[in-house]
Amino acid sequence: MKMLLITFFSISSLSYSQNEKIKWIDGKRMAEIELEKAKREKQDVSFVKNNKTLIPIKDSVSAIIAMERILFPVFGKESIQSQKPYNVYFVKGYWVVFGSKRRKDEAGGVFSIILDKKNSSILKISYGK
Repeated sequence: MKMLLITFFSISSLSYSQNEKIKWIDGKRMAEIELEKAKREKQDVSFVKNNKTLIPIKDSVSAIIAMERILFPVFGKESIQSQKPYNVYFVKGYWVVFGSKRRKDEAGGVFSIILDKKNSSILKISYGK
């Protein structure tokens, strides 16, 4: 019984420490990780209808406008706007935008999108569970 308790607490503390490491990754680092992953995976985004006008994205405001223009028809305006404030990062020539959860206990995930600065083409779109 004693050995069982020791094993249980060892596993519990190990999983807790792993979750804590993930929890403390800042937004910029998460954006860098997502960009590298997206470059390797090359997602098919042909399902997006609103990406015909390809224009440069000069700043974070333009990135948000482009993101909303693309994601509102895909996931719904209310769903995307409910994830404000948006987290916007410029990483290696790409704009990486994530939604935010209002509360820690809120169900469901958040969107993420990666757009090329040069022409606003989509590298990746996702919506967490």
